Amino acid sequence: MADESWDDIVTEAENSGFGDPAPLGTYEAKIISAEAGESSNKKTPQVTIKLKITKGEHAGKSPTTYPHQFWKTQKGAWSVTGNCNATGISNDTLRSHKPTLAQIAAVMVGKVVQVTTAYEIDKDTKEPVELRNGNKKIVVRGTMKAPEGGGTPVTAFPPVPQIHTPIVGGAASAAGPAPF
Repeated sequence: MADESWDDIVTEAENSGFGDPAPLGTYEAKIISAEAGESSNKKTPQVTIKLKITKGEHAGKSPTTYPHQFWKTQKGAWSVTGNCNATGISNDTLRSHKPTLAQIAAVMVGKVVQVTTAYEIDKDTKEPVELRNGNKKIVVRGTMKAPEGGGTPVTAFPPVPQIHTPIVGGAASAAGPAPF
């Protein structure tokens, strides 16, 4: 296996937006990845989004410390619909197409949105969350917003392969997993 140079590794990390996020502010950002999954604690369906600033002095940096997330729950209905609306997925489209979170994540990639950042506030202390390195955790304040001039409406969703668990020791058949 070839050993890659540190120059290549560091350049790739910088180009992918890794490192300290941009200062608090409002930014135009591109969604560079979006993934459907579930939260680690409550097992709530969620979408995790990585953003990269596209314009201005901080272009190429991440606007947040960690990826932006939203959860598909009634309690978080404002968040899921707000984030979807920002990428051109209207409430009517959600009702009529009933997309999966994987389909929603798939159409979000490459979309440009506007984000305003803030420090995450600890629920108990009411102070900004401090990270191990002494920096404060920066998150998207509220939801993403449509970019200046609005976004392109989403009217269809791509088919997305179903997530499956590979079978150890054999290939899966069309009839389903092999019995144990």
